[in-house]
Amino acid sequence: MSGAENNSSRKRPLEQPPSASTLILKVKGQDGIEVFFSVKRSTVLKKLLVAYCQKRNFDYKTMEFLYNGDRFSHNRSAQDKSVTWK
Repeated sequence: MSGAENNSSRKRPLEQPPSASTLILKVKGQDGIEVFFSVKRSTVLKKLLVAYCQKRNFDYKTMEFLYNGDRFSHNRSAQDKSVTWK
């Protein structure tokens, strides 16, 4: 098997369907660049946002993150049901 065939037959983790306990999230910047993350539902969003800033070489403390135009708590996870996502 050649190297090209070997690479095309392997799936990257984000191409595989997520399990019930994981999510695949897309974070899109104002410049249109999309970054994908595969995270557990219990992962605190701050961890995801810090990782996004590190990948894009931004300072987390200077960034403002919005969900549908509204600010949200970074100390929540996707499984939190107590607060709605607006």
